[in-house]
Amino acid sequence: MERSLDFLIRRGLDEIQVKYFDLALLHPPWTSARRRIFGSATRILNGQVIHEGWRQLFESYPERFLLGFAFGAQGNPLNTPQSMAKEVGGYFRTMLAQLTSTTARKIAYENAEEVYKLR
Repeated sequence: MERSLDFLIRRGLDEIQVKYFDLALLHPPWTSARRRIFGSATRILNGQVIHEGWRQLFESYPERFLLGFAFGAQGNPLNTPQSMAKEVGGYFRTMLAQLTSTTARKIAYENAEEVYKLR
């Protein structure tokens, strides 16, 4: 039986006691390699709307997610670091806007402040 990625991450957080999960691999652009490996289940947003399974996962474990960026030209020479940062930032802003303010704050920066001892 195929399981969605949010289900597998929930299992990791519950059963395997993974302390943190970095969202860096789950933002666009979707490389063909990532699609082949993970399929569309990695998409947190369906268009501009957060998938319900992901929303529930974030709200259940707000202190366990870190927001991260991982990008390069992704095979398109027209992509620049600035254009990629804008795209990824917009994606995560859309995601965070659909979470409670407490959860959004934790995922956006408070968890990283805790991990890296910035506060």
